[in-house]
Amino acid sequence: MSTARLAEIARDPTKARELAGKLARLAERRKVEHARKQEEIRQRDQDNSEAGTAIEQTRKLIQERKSELLQARILLFYYTVNLETELYDQYRKIPPLEVEEGDDDETIKAKRFDRIKLLEDLEQSALYTDESDYEEEDSDAEENFIETELRFEGELLDNIEQYKKLIPRLDADLDQARAELRREKQLREESSDMAAGVKARADEVISKAGGLSPAKLLRDMADNLMNIENDNKDLRKEINRILEGYYDDMDEDDHNEAVEDIRRYFKPEKNADQTEAERRHQFHSLINELKNAALETPADPYILATSHTRSIALMLLRSGIASEHPNDARKLRLTEFHKSFEESSSESDSEDENESDGNNNEERSSLTNGSANRSSST
Repeated sequence: MSTARLAEIARDPTKARELAGKLARLAERRKVEHARKQEEIRQRDQDNSEAGTAIEQTRKLIQERKSELLQARILLFYYTVNLETELYDQYRKIPPLEVEEGDDDETIKAKRFDRIKLLEDLEQSALYTDESDYEEEDSDAEENFIETELRFEGELLDNIEQYKKLIPRLDADLDQARAELRREKQLREESSDMAAGVKARADEVISKAGGLSPAKLLRDMADNLMNIENDNKDLRKEINRILEGYYDDMDEDDHNEAVEDIRRYFKPEKNADQTEAERRHQFHSLINELKNAALETPADPYILATSHTRSIALMLLRSGIASEHPNDARKLRLTEFHKSFEESSSESDSEDENESDGNNNEERSSLTNGSANRSSST
């Protein structure tokens, strides 16, 4: 909101109260939005906490399943070792291959083949004999257990990956919500400060206008607005004259004088909030300075009036009490009343002399006319 708009609202108590009400309603809406954002953040924190708890439970379950799977693998290893040990003991019971001196190659091959076949039969019998009970009771269950464990572990890993992918997005949403909450808090504080400032200004205006009637207050506000509008019109008119090149053909002195007039007119006065007694004191002080300069330095009776309020200097200029320096508008001097009196008295004396000369001429002409008439009659 611009400064001019705030100033206009500050001059109008009704508008100030309306703006204060709007800001209060805006602050209430911001408060509701703030509460809603906090509830959303709390819900997201709760969801994240539940997701973290589920992930932790899943990790514990995976560790338990891994431990059980490791135990099953250890049991399987021990079973394999025991089986190999039993097979080795069975192999040791088989007599070695005996080759006699009279055996030919075919006989040796046949004996070797029989021994190999015996070993194979022993191995098959040991496998089927030792594993039959286990296969009937535990083999299917173990295979199903391992398959179930692997499948469950895969599902848990998939869930963990999904949670890992979901957590950054939830963190981003949470950060965004917190940033929005910080902005809302800042906006709420600024709105509250603005509302407090406008309310204080409105209270100040209302308290200052406590001794005035509403009609008088409205008239003063209307006069102020009218003066501002007139100043704006004059300013726009002067700007248009400048843009149209009105001052381009002026000499430097006239240009400086016009610029100084514009600056003097639109520049805000110093001590614009002086009381009547202070202005009266400044008026007498300026008059005394002008008189002292006229008496003490008659050759240069000008003084620099920048230390006084410009409105007092302008009043002296308009009333004819003082006059400006021809080259410096900041300097003033007391008007030479004695010269104007002497000029007026000399002018009256010359007029009297002219009148007396005319009367004498008329008398002389009448005398000459009378003498001429008498001579003609004789």
